[in-house]
Amino acid sequence: MRRITESYFNHYYKTKIKLIHKIINNFRYKNVDELLSIAKTELLYAMIYFDGKLGSFNSYLFLRIRGNILRHIREEKKWLNNIDVSEMCIKDRRNIDPDKDLIIEDLFKNLSEKEKSVLDLHYLQGNTIREIAQKLNTSTCTIMKSKKKAIQKIREMSCL
Repeated sequence: MRRITESYFNHYYKTKIKLIHKIINNFRYKNVDELLSIAKTELLYAMIYFDGKLGSFNSYLFLRIRGNILRHIREEKKWLNNIDVSEMCIKDRRNIDPDKDLIIEDLFKNLSEKEKSVLDLHYLQGNTIREIAQKLNTSTCTIMKSKKKAIQKIREMSCL
């Protein structure tokens, strides 16, 4: 496994930015920042794990980035297709009558502070995953996992 310095990565990223944007522009996706984050991660992995026996680096990089973006979009679509009442309650929390608000408070009491803040920042304040990650000083992957875990907890509680 190769070690890559931050300065070398940034320099190499600048040389591959055209290829990365070419790949990203093939997708009609509203949040380009998420795709760019995926592409950067895949560039780093490609730099570390590329073996010259596999063909050209650009082909390898193209397939890694494209494949992981497709996986991300597929997972997001699958997740969006499973939106249920509990998530709709999170989105509309500002417009709920007092009786329903008590139910939502019960659903939220089993969430960690981080999970509550992620849901609040995303659904109520309208921040993107990347913006939340920057505010909480963590990775986008961690934020997505926290959001997914929080929604899963709410779904489990709302089914009781």
